[in-house]
Amino acid sequence: MSTSRNPGAQHTMNEVKLHMRQIWRESGDHRGQVVACLQGVVWLTHESIPGDYVLLPGQEFVVSQRGLLLAQGLRDAVIQITDQALPNSAAARAALN
Repeated sequence: MSTSRNPGAQHTMNEVKLHMRQIWRESGDHRGQVVACLQGVVWLTHESIPGDYVLLPGQEFVVSQRGLLLAQGLRDAVIQITDQALPNSAAARAALN
């Protein structure tokens, strides 16, 4: 996982490369953070939120509860974890309204 600070913005983002079947896990209080699929296909689940999610490129999941978050590459994938939605995403458009 690489952490980078965008010099023109006030947010932090992490990009995680997942190989097929590789699992990424994060626990704690990450409410408000956004997990976005940049490439590939990702399965995602959260211990405090019912159901599982499959993210395709451009789709994202907003963390609304504290707890364990798991993501697995259903094929090679790249996810981005940030405190802001992707610029053209539904979450970003909703934040503007």
